[in-house]
This record gives sequence, structure tokens and C-alpha cells, in this order.
Amino acid sequence: ASVAVLARAAGLSKASLYHHFPGGKEAMAAAVLEAAEARLEAEMLTPLAGDTPLPERVDAMMAAVEEHHGGGCEPGIFGQFSQVGADHPFAAPVAAFYGRWIASLADALSENGVESEEAVCRAADVVMVVEGALLLSRVLADPGPLHRVRRHLPSTIAEGG
Repeated sequence: ASVAVLARAAGLSKASLYHHFPGGKEAMAAAVLEAAEARLEAEMLTPLAGDTPLPERVDAMMAAVEEHHGGGCEPGIFGQFSQVGADHPFAAPVAAFYGRWIASLADALSENGVESEEAVCRAADVVMVVEGALLLSRVLADPGPLHRVRRHLPSTIAEGG
């Protein structure tokens, strides 16, 4: 999007937008990514560290994923930024977020008796399944794949399913 389009959407002049973001569109994108990261940390990853049973924590994580993706059919911010090349300035923060997601899931699994190395493998598998369901939901314009994952994942994650 052009800065003019962004300024109109924000209800600001281009000069005002540049005043707040002297680094231009890249600085604006970094601010969006940072805000989304903080929101997803709070809504998606923090519940995984709770005291409730693991299926409830996983369902809370999936509810946040679903919300962030407009029910499952909208692209999320990290999906948008994951399309940049590995040498792009946003590649490292995106990779770090996915790493924290896997680590948070692995910690929750470990707390439930899953051996550490196996917990990391299962957590990575969960992220792959969720991301695959999101992709399929978007391309089919049907939230069904994500809803099926949300319905089955909480009860199967601790079992290794």
C-alpha cells in the first residue's frame, strides 16, 4: 500500500504519518508486527502456561488463533510477514515468534509428563498442523479445516495424536 493509502486509512496526513514513523513504511510495518506479537503472546502463548488442564489451555490457544485469523479464513500478520525472504529484516522476528510458539507448547507438554525432546517434536507438529489448516481454510474460503483442528487437538495433544 502507498503511504497515501495508509494515511487515509489512519485518518492522518502523510506528513503526520511520517512524523510518527520517520522510517516510512518499513517502520510502520515493524510497529504492526510488534503490536501483533505482543497481542498474540498475551492471547495465544500465555494461556499455555496456565494451571488449567492441558486440553483447556490448548483450546484457549486455538481460540486466539481462530480470532486472529477472522474465524480461519483471513491471513494473520505472521503469515503475511512469513512470505519475506530469509534475508529480509522481518524474517528473524517472525521466526522467533514461531520458535516461542513451539517452545510454549513444548513446555506445556513437558509439564504434563511428555519427555522434553518428544514435547518439542509434538509442539512443532502442532504448529505445522495449525498452519496447514489455516492455509487450507483460506484457499477454500471455508473455516472447516481450522475448526476440525480446534475440535480434535485439545483432546489428542497430550496423547501424542
